[in-house]
Amino acid sequence: MKFLSFIFTIISVFSFLAAADQENYEVAREAAVSKTGRDVDRRYKYAMYEYWHATNPAEACVTGFSHVRLIVGTFSGQDFRGEAFDMISNGRGPSGGAWTGHTAADREENWLANRYFGGDGQIRRVSQPSQYEWAGRVKTGVSNDRIQSIGEGYCRDHSTYNLVRNNCNTYAKWLYNEIKA
Repeated sequence: MKFLSFIFTIISVFSFLAAADQENYEVAREAAVSKTGRDVDRRYKYAMYEYWHATNPAEACVTGFSHVRLIVGTFSGQDFRGEAFDMISNGRGPSGGAWTGHTAADREENWLANRYFGGDGQIRRVSQPSQYEWAGRVKTGVSNDRIQSIGEGYCRDHSTYNLVRNNCNTYAKWLYNEIKA
């Protein structure tokens, strides 16, 4: 009986990941086509912005959104494999009406559309579907490790989080500007 339970768990996990991969593809392709009016050239790496809906308006870094990440990846068949790059803050405290904290570059290597990894490491669906905005093509030869390194440099130079002047949105936009083709 334990063996059958184990097999069922394995099948469930693979089914979940296959459905998530299809959603990755649909989200990325829709973002690309809505911005450019055409399909992508699959030889290149691309980027898009992922906006999470705010559950608390006081925490919105962009009107209506609580967090922004830069998603960088490639298309292959009916799949989009991406990684998420974002800036996080290690703490919060009021400072002149803006939330502050020490910044850090964060990276999620196996990005899943409309999902996040909870504090317990479990994959969770966002409460409302995220919104996606196509950024464009990434410079040829820029690895994801290099993108992470560029982001870490930004956080060293801009080490204090500020809801108005140095937030996840400013980071994502700046990071894409550094790697765009």
